[in-house]
Amino acid sequence: MSAGGRALILGGSIAGLFAAQALAGAYREVLIVDRDTLVGTTGPRRATPQSFHAHALLARGQQAIEELFPGITDEFAADGVPVGDVGSDLRWVINGRRLRQTPIGLTCLATPRTVLEDRVRGRVGALPNVRLLEHCDIVGLVTTPDRRRVTGARVFHQVGEVSEVLTADLVVDATGRGSRVPLWLAELGYQPPAEDRVKIGLGYATRNYRLPVGLLGTDIAYIVAQTPSHPRGAVLARERLLPDGGERYVLSLNAHAGDHPPADPAGFLEYARSVPVPEIYQAIRGAQPLNDIQTYKFPNTLWRHYEKLTAFPAGLLLIGDSVASPNPVYAQGNTLSALEALVLRSQVADGSEPDPSRYFAEITPNIQAAWDVNLAGDLRYPEIEGRRTPKIRVASAFLGKVQRAAVHDDALTEAFLRAAGLIDPPQALFKLGTVLRTLWHSGRPESQTTQPEESVEAEKCPYAIDRTGSDVMAEATRLRELGAAVQVELPGKVLAWSINSFSLAKRLFADPRVSKDPRKHWPAFVNGEIGDDWPLISWVKMDSMTINDGDDHRRLRGLIAPDFGPRRIEAQRPLVEQTVTAILDDLAKIPATEPVDLRKAFAQQIPARMICELFGVPEQARPEVLRGLELAVDTTLPPEVAEANLHHWQLALQELAAAKREHPADDMTSRLVQAQDAERLSGSEVIGSLFNVLGAGSETVMNLITKAVVALLTHPDQFALVTSGQVGWEDVIEETLRVEAPIAQLPLRFAVEDIELEDGAVIAKGTPILMCLAAAGRDPDRYGATAAEFDLTRADKDHLSFGYGAHFCVGASLARLEALTALPALFTRFPKLSLAVATAELKPPGTFIMNGNLTLPVYLHGHP
Repeated sequence: MSAGGRALILGGSIAGLFAAQALAGAYREVLIVDRDTLVGTTGPRRATPQSFHAHALLARGQQAIEELFPGITDEFAADGVPVGDVGSDLRWVINGRRLRQTPIGLTCLATPRTVLEDRVRGRVGALPNVRLLEHCDIVGLVTTPDRRRVTGARVFHQVGEVSEVLTADLVVDATGRGSRVPLWLAELGYQPPAEDRVKIGLGYATRNYRLPVGLLGTDIAYIVAQTPSHPRGAVLARERLLPDGGERYVLSLNAHAGDHPPADPAGFLEYARSVPVPEIYQAIRGAQPLNDIQTYKFPNTLWRHYEKLTAFPAGLLLIGDSVASPNPVYAQGNTLSALEALVLRSQVADGSEPDPSRYFAEITPNIQAAWDVNLAGDLRYPEIEGRRTPKIRVASAFLGKVQRAAVHDDALTEAFLRAAGLIDPPQALFKLGTVLRTLWHSGRPESQTTQPEESVEAEKCPYAIDRTGSDVMAEATRLRELGAAVQVELPGKVLAWSINSFSLAKRLFADPRVSKDPRKHWPAFVNGEIGDDWPLISWVKMDSMTINDGDDHRRLRGLIAPDFGPRRIEAQRPLVEQTVTAILDDLAKIPATEPVDLRKAFAQQIPARMICELFGVPEQARPEVLRGLELAVDTTLPPEVAEANLHHWQLALQELAAAKREHPADDMTSRLVQAQDAERLSGSEVIGSLFNVLGAGSETVMNLITKAVVALLTHPDQFALVTSGQVGWEDVIEETLRVEAPIAQLPLRFAVEDIELEDGAVIAKGTPILMCLAAAGRDPDRYGATAAEFDLTRADKDHLSFGYGAHFCVGASLARLEALTALPALFTRFPKLSLAVATAELKPPGTFIMNGNLTLPVYLHGHP
């Protein structure tokens, strides 16, 4: 036990437990940290929604876990977990045909994920030097001053709401796909790893049934593989005997490229009938279900290439999905984690400290083998995008031949199952004998296959929203041309309705059939289909006015509104003026010939400083909080970055609240915390309210100021009306809010019941709704033929940019005050202000939610 004093494992799921077992013999203490409740938990956890679905260990995974935990296979068998031969005790169905069942001497351990995790946790927890620390959010890494070594991690205790630094000689990240190590490396000055991704659009739906004992004889499961000719897959597997004499089975249905099985019982049953094994449908159509249908989506496979990095801090390693997250239909994840744990154990066996470069080099061959299986299988589907190199094309084509030929040849069945089980590398299928057998049987006639009785065509969405927001105003125009309400597709293939008419949007803002609460009225969210990695997750996950209706909305608004009342806002005028003056003074120091990003240096600074002052956000915490706000509206984020930002931002706000509880002040955060202590707010509502008002009070005002500046500089005739006093700055503010709505698409609302529109279309109950404020503000039915023009003399400047009715923006008065102070002061100080680039070169910020500019380069004193 000489490798070190403490090993710190970040994440207590399967990979973290495997790592703890591997390190327990070399470290005095192994500390596992997790945000969930683990001890005593026997079912699916919040962090492992995939655990509800059918699971099994690959043959190599069974061998690896047996090496880590000797005797564990026999323990599972003694507990009633089905154990058998991979070749003879499983019914493999590929391309609609069953492979020949033949013993191949490899063990199938068909343990549910929850049972596996519980058993492994029990074995690890019994080790005397292993300790588990629950309910702790991982905030970041701690390093030496030169940042060359990681010396621990900073965590936030959910109970007690305090932060703590946990020191360690080795830190192992096992937090999964949402690992924030790439972000932390960048913050430490290291190059983050390159990533390989393949967008597979996989979806599961699962239900457990009571079925008669002996339904499959002594066999363990039907495994119906997905292939391009038969794209719908299934696993029907025995789990355990039931006390009443029946047997518990799990049925998981799955498919790629968005063809996801439905969550309603009738749809689930029909989907099961489309799988090319009639016995599955026959078995469940009259069977007793034991629970509700659960769904799960897996958008893309991921491999972070840590093995290619030339610089990496000592004292830090990663394991499991933190490194590579393959397609779950191939059941490789737990196997890779176990194999990586064996590598980790070997590196510390002699008492040495594990070397990151050596560790990543040694785990790469197993990941590469799994990745090759993924590519060969996934890229056979034409709908799945990916780089199909000549090697991949050959491998994919030959894999299909092997699968078809294996129906007739036991040796090919064994070769295929050994490669699929990671016992042999995929290249083993290209051995001469296997190639000859494959070619010989490829010429044999195809046996009759069972085709689905009817095809279920995936619903086509009429308009896919551009998630990059490359031109939100042009898109708004297109949506308005398509109709007052248009069905659209959001990231993650989420279908919604975009409301593009001023009158319809105003009506639906106040319609009691429209709710803001996804927890009650969005089935996909309720059923767990919308994960924390969805790009818009912050808009539906934060518990605030944004997602509450009725009494809860009035209660939350009532706690915040007094700080934004007319007297309070007027009292802020001197602070707003001082803030604007200080920023302009800083700008005046910049050389006249140097272009300035006015968005970053001015438009962003004013609302950010003001809202941080109102909420008492300390100077040192502001960059992190404001960065989280930017990422929350970035709809181009990869799923794992969106998820990491959600959790990272939540932690930042939790720390702010905890600091105010300890040191209260005259600010809004302190008042929210005091309301929580008085049981008028929950902890999640405090965090959600901070998110709501911080976000609304910074990003939107920044866009308003930015767009107003652009409008004036590109419409000199209108600008002349302002400088001559013919129109006021109030006109500039309101016309900008109308024609350049700072929020282009306001997410999200939900239909409480079916809503029939005037054109006969129906917004179905439970469907998400977007208010396209960018389209409503330029609606020719409201504003006439010149609706899209920036016209300060327009009589009707009414708009919906601050919402309408009960949900009118509580911070509207502050936003107007900030813009009304900033704009005249800017042009008074710099009357020759001009754009430093052509209008066409102004880039969008990478979101379809907000209407702004990524940068706004200007010359403060005119072109040099």
